[in-house]
Amino acid sequence: IIVYFHRFKNWYNRYRFSRKKLVVTDKVKILRTLINNYISTDSNQGLDAADILTKEHSHIWHTHPDAKRYQKLLELNLDSLRLSGDLIRSGNKYQVTGKAQETIAQYEITKLKYKQNLATQHKMTWLTYAIVFLTVLTTLGTLVQANIIKIATLWDFTK
Repeated sequence: IIVYFHRFKNWYNRYRFSRKKLVVTDKVKILRTLINNYISTDSNQGLDAADILTKEHSHIWHTHPDAKRYQKLLELNLDSLRLSGDLIRSGNKYQVTGKAQETIAQYEITKLKYKQNLATQHKMTWLTYAIVFLTVLTTLGTLVQANIIKIATLWDFTK
C-alpha cells in the first residue's frame, strides 16, 4: 500500500507540474539564478538553459509537455541578456558579469518607485472621496440654512 501511495503521489506531482506554465521570461529571476550560482560555486563555470531550468523547476521540467519550447524561450532570453551586457557566453554556458548586479539594482529601484507611486495614488483617491463627501455635506448644510430644503428640527434652542 505504501508503494502505491508513493507512486500515486509522484504521478500526481508530475501531473500538476505538467499542467503548470513555467516562468522563463523573467529576466531578473534568470540573473538572480546565475548570480546565486556564481556566489555559491568556487569557479564561474556558468550555466546553460537546461541547468537554469533544473535550478528553477527541479529535474522534473524534462517531463513537461512544452519542455523544449520553454528551453528555447529561455535560450532566447539568455541571448537577450548577453546582448545587453549582463551575461557573457562561453561555449554553451552563460556567465554573469558585473552589469547584471547593476541591472537588478535598477529593477529594484524601479519596483520601489512603482510601489510608492501606487501608494500615493491610493491616498489621493481616498482624499478625493473625502473631499466629495465633505462638499456634498456642505452643500446640503447651505441649502438647509437657505430654507430651500426643509428638514425636521433636531434641537430647538428657542424655547
